[in-house]
Amino acid sequence: MSRPAPPRPAPPVRKVTAAVDAAGTTSSGLPDQNIVGSLLMFVFTVAHILPMLGLAVRRLHDANMSGWLVLLGLIPAVGWIVMIVLLVMPPKPEGARYDS
Repeated sequence: MSRPAPPRPAPPVRKVTAAVDAAGTTSSGLPDQNIVGSLLMFVFTVAHILPMLGLAVRRLHDANMSGWLVLLGLIPAVGWIVMIVLLVMPPKPEGARYDS
């Protein structure tokens, strides 16, 4: 009698898929439903993003540029570089027109 062949190992793709599937579950296998933590993270994020956008717009106004340029930060990969360059520009007296 011949022995049955040993089981073949799972392909790496299946291992990665299983790890990703397990990342969103608790140790019991049930979905992670930490609503309070998610809500706190959302509030924390909004509480920090809104003032940051306001400061960026104010800084652009000081340099006599439109506040709408803050949307350039949404460009993938280069948007943050463009924003850094715009935000470190020196202030201009003409930017006082936004103060009124």
